[in-house]
Amino acid sequence: VSDIAHGLHFLHNSKVVHGDIKPNNILVDDNGNALVADFGRSIVLEYGGYLTSHFAGCAEFMAPELHPIDDEVDIDDDGAEERSARLPKFTMETDVYAFAMVAFQVLTDYHPFSRGGKPPIKTQVPVRIRKGERPRRVEDKEKRVTDGLWDLLERSWKADPMLRPEMQSFCICPQLQAP
Repeated sequence: VSDIAHGLHFLHNSKVVHGDIKPNNILVDDNGNALVADFGRSIVLEYGGYLTSHFAGCAEFMAPELHPIDDEVDIDDDGAEERSARLPKFTMETDVYAFAMVAFQVLTDYHPFSRGGKPPIKTQVPVRIRKGERPRRVEDKEKRVTDGLWDLLERSWKADPMLRPEMQSFCICPQLQAP
């Protein structure tokens, strides 16, 4: 988790938004170091380039502002969905939200939004996130998530992106310091 935090912190300091932080995009090298991968949705903030018109992602790792509200989706003449001019944008804050979901899963061995040990129904996750549901603190006999780290995770899941911490907060979190 520390490696991922430092990798994202480096990207954000370089004005790069990853845009697709999820477990499948974290690789582990031969030395056990976690590496952030798949930069296909990345955005260089100071570059006036383009954004992909195809908007998709792994719902349980996407911040609330990335889940379109029903009235923001139009159906064209061919029956295909078209996003309005208010296409959600990936930001450093959406990366922080996604990172906190990944950290939760890695540290607790629980899938975000699972219920009774069962994985979530994918189509229900966006609605649950929009309604404010977030992962619940689980019994942690091994004390992998301290109260301070749990507070940091919860702040990362705030509905208002401006209330989320920066990646630096995870880099300096005592529990995530390398031994």
